[in-house]
Amino acid sequence: MHIRTPVVLIIFKRPDTTEKLLNVIRQVQPPKLLVIADGPRPEKRGEAEKCAATRAIVHQVDWNCEIITNYSDINLGCRERIATGITWAFNLVEEAIILEDDCVPHPTFFRFCEELLERYRHDNRIISISGNNFQFGRQRTEYSYYFSRYIHNWGWASWRRAWQHYDDRMSLWPEINQGNWLKDLLINETAVKYWTKIFNDNHNEFIKDSWAYRFVFAAWLQNGINILPNVNLVSNIGFRPDAVHTRDETHKSANIPVKEMEFPLKHPQFILSDREADEYTEKTIFSGYMLARREQASQINQKITQAVAQLNAENNLQALTLFQEAIAARPNLQALKYGQALALARLGRFQEAAATLKQLLAVMPKHQKAQVLHDELIPVLVRDLMTQANQALNANQTEAAFNLLIQAKSLKSPILGLDYLRAMCFLRLQKLDDAIQALHEELRHFPENEAAKNLQNQLRAKQPPIIGKIADPEFQELLQIVRPYTMLSEARLYSLFSLVRRICQENIPGNIVECGVAGGGSTALMAAVIKRYSKQPRWLYAFDSFEGMPQPTEHDRHNGIPAEATGWGTGTCAAPETSVREICSRLGVSQIVKTVKGYFQDTLPKMRDTVGTIALLHSDGDWYESTKTIFHNLYPRIVNDGFIQVDDYGHWEGARQAVTEFANQHQIQFQINPIDSTGVWWVKPDKFPLNPTLEPTLVAEFNQDDPAASSIESQMSANERFQLYYTLRQLLPPSNPPLRFIEIGSYAGASLFLTTKALKRTTPQLQGFAVEPGGRPQFYQVLQHFQPEIAHLRMFSHEAAAKLHHLFSQDRKLATFIFIDGDHTYPGVKQDIIDYFPLLAPGGIMMFHDYLPPLDDENRSAILFHHGGKEPGIRQACEELMEQTYRCEILDLPLLYPTDPTQTQAHLPIIPGVFSTIKAYRKPLK
Repeated sequence: MHIRTPVVLIIFKRPDTTEKLLNVIRQVQPPKLLVIADGPRPEKRGEAEKCAATRAIVHQVDWNCEIITNYSDINLGCRERIATGITWAFNLVEEAIILEDDCVPHPTFFRFCEELLERYRHDNRIISISGNNFQFGRQRTEYSYYFSRYIHNWGWASWRRAWQHYDDRMSLWPEINQGNWLKDLLINETAVKYWTKIFNDNHNEFIKDSWAYRFVFAAWLQNGINILPNVNLVSNIGFRPDAVHTRDETHKSANIPVKEMEFPLKHPQFILSDREADEYTEKTIFSGYMLARREQASQINQKITQAVAQLNAENNLQALTLFQEAIAARPNLQALKYGQALALARLGRFQEAAATLKQLLAVMPKHQKAQVLHDELIPVLVRDLMTQANQALNANQTEAAFNLLIQAKSLKSPILGLDYLRAMCFLRLQKLDDAIQALHEELRHFPENEAAKNLQNQLRAKQPPIIGKIADPEFQELLQIVRPYTMLSEARLYSLFSLVRRICQENIPGNIVECGVAGGGSTALMAAVIKRYSKQPRWLYAFDSFEGMPQPTEHDRHNGIPAEATGWGTGTCAAPETSVREICSRLGVSQIVKTVKGYFQDTLPKMRDTVGTIALLHSDGDWYESTKTIFHNLYPRIVNDGFIQVDDYGHWEGARQAVTEFANQHQIQFQINPIDSTGVWWVKPDKFPLNPTLEPTLVAEFNQDDPAASSIESQMSANERFQLYYTLRQLLPPSNPPLRFIEIGSYAGASLFLTTKALKRTTPQLQGFAVEPGGRPQFYQVLQHFQPEIAHLRMFSHEAAAKLHHLFSQDRKLATFIFIDGDHTYPGVKQDIIDYFPLLAPGGIMMFHDYLPPLDDENRSAILFHHGGKEPGIRQACEELMEQTYRCEILDLPLLYPTDPTQTQAHLPIIPGVFSTIKAYRKPLK
């Protein structure tokens, strides 16, 4: 059966439950799907990826369906996101079926809702239709459904006419609370106290994140009634630790079985709430349930008090038993695990203690005492494992020693001799190269370890002499310096060297981003190339945990062997951040390199705008999840004709799978070039799409005249340069020769070059004035190219204004175009407008660069980064004078690449939502 009713799907961060729900929705194939999604919480590690994966599930819709999305980039919270989302949905449709991503219905739920939506469409008494009844198998009536005062929203349906009563502020509650309204409604004194507290806490914002209680209040104010099915039609499968609210997997409301609704429906004769059912609901899931919980909580609190007393008395075994009993009764009281871990540690059960603390810190990362205890325990545990491994080696039990050292390394605590022992194991296993790499790690952390140095020298002596295979003297010179700081092969290092040199020589805009840095050798190598060859400012962003590899998943294998079993799993490939700083300092590139410490799932979502646009992405994350995170966050930032190099594409199966999945998901075909048996590179095949509304001839001429084509450095993005070009070619009013224009703030001369080239295509005679008190050397080269048509006024704009007023008054000829890119402060821009607006001809155009939106939480850091920590005053001055005082027409200028996020210069951070900082106005004719 297919339905006609729109479905509202509310999703967040659980792709698995969302996919299960979508599979049920697929069976009824609604014609319209309205999808509401909240953004990730920045403090939650890996949540951005989970949100993205959940949203990707929506793309699995494979029936004829209109999909309309309302996605938030930032986290609004459950209450605001769902309430505003439902309001948005009911602004689009009159009625809908609404499901959250963990509420999976029986397929007959949809027909049940659709028939009753139609039957009660105009009956204002009915507020909603629920899929749950919380009767836990009890059937209350001979009919298909009954009526209730309670609204259950784990799968429900309603109308615009009902939702319009929703009041997020609960404005009428203080007044109503003065009377006996709830007492008359509920009768039961316990229920009255319970709901009074619920509504008080919501109104006073003690409960901040619930929209559902506010909807109940709105419904009761209208004397509204809810429809409940006689059998349960929806099951909430989301009770688990990663839930926002429903974490208790033992809760009686979790995973309630669903049953099929029989048709045709049997309709009740009268619309009256089922009092017996409502009393049962109040007792089992509302006030009665809370009373039982309070009693249970009292018992648990008593047990916790006893546990703490036993712990303080050093009765650790008794304390451990009590803590375990309390945790079993209340699994959501995660903080109790600190007491459990402390008792375990005192009993010498270090591994169990560390595992318990790891669980606690995963959900409470700011628990300081747990972190301190964890940091104290880990070195003890690592040394214990090292002792056991050493004993196993002495007993010729190499495999046992190897496995113990894998455990020790996974704890990510650099201890003198740990990697030396790993090297000894690798030698016993006939893995010479692995042994040498393990010794590299030992000496990065402990360069004074003489035993490691001696063994490394012995092993190198056994290897054939390394003769550079690549006949590039410049590369070989750098290679000898960076070799001790990197595990990459010579071929992969030369590929990075060549790609960065090509980027610089071809002047491809953007920064270099490396994800997976280790010792920093490849980082410093690429930075050295930037220093020698780049024609424009660039930075190299180096992302790494500097604590070793994160935990691999089942996808991460080499020749079918799980990553952990190879000896290169969790905690390996580690190097201190000081290693990167050391080699960068040796090559004099410290000012170019910006290290970012942390795991990719934490750092990349926060930094994907900060890194600006990317000319080369070096992905060396090894694992499936790491590579997925890299591509999800950074691939959209890669410029046209930018490069990607993936280090372990041929070695780790997970990295290769992640790249393949990304290409398939985005329908991109990568033309992959192998480097060696492991590394690959390719040119980004997809480009920012060209604006299809633009005249091809105009675009072609812009590409010819663009200063970038002449290797002229510009402080304007491609979109901004095109908007300037478009204005000059398409929007200027007719003018008698010579056409006059003024540029305030020529700086490096790129905009002056483009302006002159554009105007010369259509105007035989020009008279330009470049107001620039200083200027870069490039500016003077541009000036020389266009003299005598361009006059340089080497003075400040207010001084030049007086000269130009005098000149223009003599021949009574005004400027057709004025470009202002000088003083960016509000007083400076305001004065330029006041001084130069009289010099602009009626119908002429005045254009501004670096016009930016108001500061907000999302764009503040990027805007202030662009402008030295100060907000530019261009927008404020333009709004005050150009719009409010002079009533100028705001010109709508097309973008060359509507999805290219670059503003001004490619190496600067991306300002969210800004694709150009150009603003242009036409002066009124009168």
